[in-house]
Amino acid sequence: MTFDQAGPILDDCHVGDSICVNGTCLTVTVFDAGKGTFDVGLAPETLSRTNLGMYIGMQLGSADK
Repeated sequence: MTFDQAGPILDDCHVGDSICVNGTCLTVTVFDAGKGTFDVGLAPETLSRTNLGMYIGMQLGSADK
């Protein structure tokens, strides 16, 4: 899943960092601070225990480091 408009929290980001999205800590797999985007992998367990699956393909705005 890719998140955008996250530039302010990516200034000191590294692959492997955790970012909280909708109350769920997710691991950054790829990021581009210049574009303000980051990617995370979503395991089946994460999708079954959270509401993140309903956002696949949509824009999310609630991400905190």
